[in-house]
Amino acid sequence: MCSYINIPPLQLEGIKVLVVDDEIDNRELVAIILEQAGANVVTAASADKALQVLHEDFDALLCNIEMPNIDGYTLLRQIKSQLHQQIVAIALTAYAGTINQQQARNAGFEKLLAKPIEPTTLINAIVNTIKQ
Repeated sequence: MCSYINIPPLQLEGIKVLVVDDEIDNRELVAIILEQAGANVVTAASADKALQVLHEDFDALLCNIEMPNIDGYTLLRQIKSQLHQQIVAIALTAYAGTINQQQARNAGFEKLLAKPIEPTTLINAIVNTIKQ
């Protein structure tokens, strides 16, 4: 576990988060940050794998936008239409320009965060979005 990341403990206690990213390093880093903040984290390496675990209830979805086969926009639309699940959704992307922000909102994401992301920014985004 990365003990060098300074995160206030238990800010996300009781929060269950699904992290979807095709890049293993990004996925694992986000999972470590969230776990150190007290979250229960499940990870998926693709949209297909995410759809397989969505029979569980999640409080939040953190999803990379740029993934092969099914991108983050399409994944969230499928979750909301086919599975009829309401989930707080935050998009993660290396390309957080104005056009991508609008596309993320149109797909149903509450927030779009640019990578690389500071741990406190990530945690605060989840806490603030869930409270809304």
